[in-house]
Amino acid sequence: MADRIRLALWWHMHQPCYRNGYDGTSVMPLTFIHATKDYYDMVRLAQMHGSVRTTFNLVPSLLDQIEGFAVPGSDLFLEVLLRPVEGLEEDDLTLLYDLLFIGSVRHQILPLRRYYQLYDRWNRRQAKEAVTGFFSHQELLDLQVLFLLAWTGTFFREEEPLIRELITRGMGFTQKDKTTLVDLLLSKIQEIVPAYRKAQESGAVEITSTPYYHPILPLLYDFNSARAVQRGLPLPVTCGSLAADAPTHVTRALERYERTFGSKCRGMWPSEGGVSLPALEIMAARGVAYAASDEEVLANSLGVPFPGFGGRRNELYRPWKIQTGSGEIAMFFRDRELSDLIGFTYQRMEASEAVGNFLGRLHAIRKGLDRDDGVVAVILDGENAWEHYPENGRPFLEGLYEALGSDPAIEMVTFSEALQSGNAGRLGDIVPGSWIGGRLSTWVGHSEKNRAWELVCRTRDTIEAALPGLDAAARENAMEQILIAEGSDWYWWFGDDHFTTLAARFDELFRLHLINAYRFAGIPIPLELLEPIKKGKVRGHVRAPFGIVEPVLDGLDTNYFEWLSAGVFNLDFEQGSMHRSDPVLRQLMYGFDEQCLYLRLDSADHFAEKAEGMTLAVELEGPVKAAFRFRVVRGEMETLDGDQRSAGVRGACDKIGEFALPLVTLGAEPGMEILLSFSLWRGSEPVEKAPLFSMVRIPVPEDYDLEYWIV
Repeated sequence: MADRIRLALWWHMHQPCYRNGYDGTSVMPLTFIHATKDYYDMVRLAQMHGSVRTTFNLVPSLLDQIEGFAVPGSDLFLEVLLRPVEGLEEDDLTLLYDLLFIGSVRHQILPLRRYYQLYDRWNRRQAKEAVTGFFSHQELLDLQVLFLLAWTGTFFREEEPLIRELITRGMGFTQKDKTTLVDLLLSKIQEIVPAYRKAQESGAVEITSTPYYHPILPLLYDFNSARAVQRGLPLPVTCGSLAADAPTHVTRALERYERTFGSKCRGMWPSEGGVSLPALEIMAARGVAYAASDEEVLANSLGVPFPGFGGRRNELYRPWKIQTGSGEIAMFFRDRELSDLIGFTYQRMEASEAVGNFLGRLHAIRKGLDRDDGVVAVILDGENAWEHYPENGRPFLEGLYEALGSDPAIEMVTFSEALQSGNAGRLGDIVPGSWIGGRLSTWVGHSEKNRAWELVCRTRDTIEAALPGLDAAARENAMEQILIAEGSDWYWWFGDDHFTTLAARFDELFRLHLINAYRFAGIPIPLELLEPIKKGKVRGHVRAPFGIVEPVLDGLDTNYFEWLSAGVFNLDFEQGSMHRSDPVLRQLMYGFDEQCLYLRLDSADHFAEKAEGMTLAVELEGPVKAAFRFRVVRGEMETLDGDQRSAGVRGACDKIGEFALPLVTLGAEPGMEILLSFSLWRGSEPVEKAPLFSMVRIPVPEDYDLEYWIV
């Protein structure tokens, strides 16, 4: 048993390029709101405890956008938001309403009472209601200011009296309140990058980079790399090589880093942990000392079974050296379970309990090692999880840093420091893969993803053929747009594996980057770039019910007809901007009779076997707030004493999970909407939530006549 263990914690900060390269305006506010809520909080928290050592990864496209807020009028959303509400037109309102309700209902909207009232009204609206005039001028002004306040971090709230005063007031805001708040937030954003540089210069943190526009390097180099672990995966056709762009992304990222932080960049988190030997060679040739990916990539490269590593799991807890044609580079492989616990699970636990759980697992790893120089790499998204934690994750992170810093058996190290362990293994090759299941199919293989790549390839071929006739500025600007379109985020949202309400906007922006390449080159824009890539159906919600349902609650497919008329919702559609592997809660079927809402849960395999020994919670946010709990024991669903409204609630579990929730218990009347989610618990520890970031929304029918359901 080792006496001590090293923990290397790496927070990845990233936003894709939301700027229209042709006119310089940003078309989505996601960088702005994460800048006002997350980036400053994270670096300040890392500096609060002297013994804490962390690594931050700042993607160049994120740095560009943070610094871009210093240019007035460069953000379309803020431009519309700052206009007097009396003069807003329908297009302005549509843009605002698409964005003003994004965020966690529980942790961002609900704590601001007036915000929740407006949110609730908006979600109860009928589809036929006009956008114009839905809210009064004062209500819209309140909504705008409350949205901005909901996306402020804890340090901004502590340090700025204006923010505290507006939160206390809660409503009745003025146009001056709004403009003064936006000016303040824009000025605070300009403190973020200097704060990271200062933290690195003080020795508290290490900062690393990523290829410039966050491309999946193995795919740029060769689409066939995606078939290394998924033979037969469909690939883009009529698509030439993009390999020449891969070194450009890396070289420019390293140059951007040196300009910003005044030193050489030692480490790179390859976009999405996407690695292959040629991708690592590009980095090694440019002096990058280390990179990282997921533990499943290591298992594949060692040729051992995953999970389990064939009894060689301790091999994970060390750096690995890989010899490329351009020199040696070190690799770290993240502990997936510890990383995912922070990203997905601890948000549903009390901070102290979550911290204790994390340290307990870390000590269990230490006790299984026979050396004191073991390194546990915990690598995850450093921005998207925190709106799902109380107080933006600050109680958890403060507790975690304090506990780690005071534990004599744990040493926190940066990744450069972790390289000094002297216990590196050697890999002869690396199997191409990423942090998601060791695969690359999140970004290629689906018809939408492949079509997007084909558009990039055709655009690049066309522009490259025209380059000799273009002046230097036109060449540079056109090729820049292609580099942006090679970023991973566009392909993340194409296909069916991830969900966002902003999918159409991502689609439009992706095609806009390619359109702009043609504009800069002075070449006619192909009509195919005007056609959306994503299809029109609502992600997650597959179909509505088309008749009443009459299930037998036995946990079995009792007969063909019992769920035939049910609505269907794919619970793992909504992976959002984060992702976890192998969820238990895959699909929901739902329907009504005049007394009950009926729910059916399906797993990929046998539901009871997957959920054995766990507690299933059905959590309602509307019309009433309630939670019903069931324990899965030996294929049966045991109802637990819980919410006082649980009378009449029934459940059964075998191959599937089946439930009956009386409408009177739910407070549900015709025309209302039921909002619910599901979570699985093992003891007091949450295992899974579905949908991951939002709620299933189920309208209560107004007429149970069968003809009402036929569509």
